[in-house]
Amino acid sequence: MSSNVEELVIAKVKALVPEQQKVVLKFVETLERDAAAEVESFALDGQTIWDEIELLSRQVSPEEWAKVPPDLSENIDHYLYGSPKKK
Repeated sequence: MSSNVEELVIAKVKALVPEQQKVVLKFVETLERDAAAEVESFALDGQTIWDEIELLSRQVSPEEWAKVPPDLSENIDHYLYGSPKKK
């Protein structure tokens, strides 16, 4: 799917006049800088992925955690795709 999006973006950019293409280029460069800054700021704050997971899990209410099936890790394919349960 991403290649379809990429092809669509390229086709639309090619259809623009050169001045509009320059505006698109500046926008893409801004997106790249913003993404790089986000990665850098995350790396600099000393958090690991496990710290981030813990932070996110604390934001889920106990009522929502109670809805998680106890066999989720064992039967993830069943819950996501409807395949038969393993046990």
